[in-house]
This record gives sequence, C-alpha cells and structure tokens, in this order.
Amino acid sequence: MKSIYEFLKQNTDEKGYVKDGCVSLPDAGDMSLSEDEIWVPGAYEGILLRSDFAIKQYSIVNFHISRVIKRHMKNPTDKNFEKMCRTLFKYAAISIADPVLSFLSTSDKEKMRNTALEIIYKTDRREVLKMGIALLGQSGKEEDADILKVLGSHEEFTLYAVVAVKNVLKDANDFILELLEHLNGWGKISAVYELDYDKEESRFYVLTKGCKNSIGLSYLSNVCAIKGKMANALEKALEDNENVNELYLGACDIFTGLLEMHPQNDTISEYPDAERAAKAFHRIITEKNLSTRDEREKEIIAKLREYRYLSKY
Repeated sequence: MKSIYEFLKQNTDEKGYVKDGCVSLPDAGDMSLSEDEIWVPGAYEGILLRSDFAIKQYSIVNFHISRVIKRHMKNPTDKNFEKMCRTLFKYAAISIADPVLSFLSTSDKEKMRNTALEIIYKTDRREVLKMGIALLGQSGKEEDADILKVLGSHEEFTLYAVVAVKNVLKDANDFILELLEHLNGWGKISAVYELDYDKEESRFYVLTKGCKNSIGLSYLSNVCAIKGKMANALEKALEDNENVNELYLGACDIFTGLLEMHPQNDTISEYPDAERAAKAFHRIITEKNLSTRDEREKEIIAKLREYRYLSKY
C-alpha cells in the first residue's frame, strides 16, 4: 500500500492542492462502518471538539508514546519506526497530540523534523499521519509549507495542517485563505477558526465566503458574524456602497445559519450585535439597488422580526 501522502500528491492540481478534498483514503478498509454509515472527512475531530465530551488524558500512556517517538528520533531504525507507527496507530491523534508534544517539547527539533517527515512520507495510516503533521508543526521549516498544503487540502487532515503551518510560517494567514478556497466541509470549518481576524482580508472573506460549507451554515455563522464584525461591515456598506452585494449575499448565509437554532451551535441569541446587523441588513435590502437577490431574504426578515431583532412593520 502506498503512503497516504504519496496518494494525495498524485491527486493534486497544478497549484499543489488535492483535487478532491474528500477523496477516500487508502486505509479506508480499516474503518469499522455499518451499512448505513458513511465516512465524512474531518467529522470525528469536528464533532468531538464541539461536544461536551471530555477527552480523557492518561499521563502514563502519553509519556509512553512520547518515549517510543523519542527512541526513534535518537536512533532512527526500521525496527524503531515500525514500533512507533504501531503504537501511534492504537490511538486517535486528537486524543494524544497535545500531551505527547508537551512531553517532547525539549527534544532536538531537527531530529523531530526528520521523524515527522519520515512518518508523513511513509505511513499509510491516517491517525499516524496526523501525529506526523503535529510533530512537523513543532519542528518544521518554511519549506515544509508545500507538504502541509497537500495534506491540508484534504479535509481529514486540515485541522492538523493549519495548526502546524501557523508554527512553520511567520505569517500563515495568506496560506490559510488560499487553502480555504479548496475546502468545503469539516476542513473548512476548522480552518476558518485559525484565521488572523486583525486583518481586513480575513474579515472580508468570512463575511462573503466563509460561512458557506457542506456540513451546515450554523457551524460557522456565529464566528463569521462576530470575528468578521458583520454589523460594522453592513453599516459601512450602507454609507459607501463598497462590496454591498457581496456582503448582502454573505449575510444571507450567516443569518440563515444564526436563525437555524441548532441545538449544539451558537445561534443568533449568542451574537451580541444581532440587532445592529439586522437593521443594517434590512436597510440594505430596502435602500440599495442590488444586482443579485437571495431567495431566502424574505424568510430571514420574517424570522428577525419574529425574534424581535427588527420591529414588526
């Protein structure tokens, strides 16, 4: 079986991004799925991190894992590599990555990088690969960004790749923004949270394109509204007309997500500037000559009135 990285690299476009960010991986046969279950890339981490489930940490286990990794770092042999991969394969990377990395924090970075790259280039197991990405994030160089581009453009690995690239590059924001253009599922959801919202381009992106995804608008609507400063942007668009149509269409996605009242995601009641944004949105609809209208517009306005963010007129 070829390595997952090799498989993905062979399926990239001319810019180095995986063509299909949800393509089935070579180790798919290892997954225990019932007949009515389907694998959605990145869903395990995405759902787990948004639930009340507490990931149990076992210090002895994490220390043991770090020792196995450290043994290979100091003495990189085939035998030690195989034992390391067998050990990592037993655990979900999301449950061990942070504590294991903390045990390895004083390790030689060059040796850690060599081990990370060896895992990435050789392993055909996704959980092992995720740990390789995490190790690269602690030890990588700028030149490793191209590797993270390939891995990050598959939604199963986006979470790990964007966290890693923020450590590898001095400013990873442009990298993440470009990566987002190639994502649409759980990978996009995780990447949006890693943007630098002090930058105007990040705020504009989430207000116009950031909320739309294949999982559900409510998963990103609140972060887009708050981090993107939607109320401010809509009020500004009323005054200067700049990007008013793009902001209007993006706001339709965001309001639809906020008004979904998803039981586990933040709703409009958790958006502190909801009333300001609602009023600005309504004014844009009634006062501006928009080139494109969204069919959800009337339903959004009706719900905003129902929840008393707009007066009933």
